[in-house]
Amino acid sequence: MIPIRDGKRLAEVFPDAVCEVLSNVGVAVADIADERSRMSEIAFGRTRNRSLLGTLNDFAFMAQSVDARRTEPETPEELMRFLAQTPILPLDGASPIALTRAVFRRE
Repeated sequence: MIPIRDGKRLAEVFPDAVCEVLSNVGVAVADIADERSRMSEIAFGRTRNRSLLGTLNDFAFMAQSVDARRTEPETPEELMRFLAQTPILPLDGASPIALTRAVFRRE
């Protein structure tokens, strides 16, 4: 979750946000440093993957619904933790946090 006020600086704030989340889910420091170096060039474009677009829309809807039911605003970190555990049906119900940990797991 990146605050909308940072939208125009997304290329600058995105690498920091990704590295912070990777650290929070227990990814090794060396792997985080490697991931940051791979983010030296960032490009934005439209997706042609309708499944990805549907999942992003589902997450946006859930974020709005969760917030609407609360008596006080939740922090971006609380919302991110909730969404990180949400199953993604096109990916056999795996959650974003489980997929992230699997990608960085060394066995």
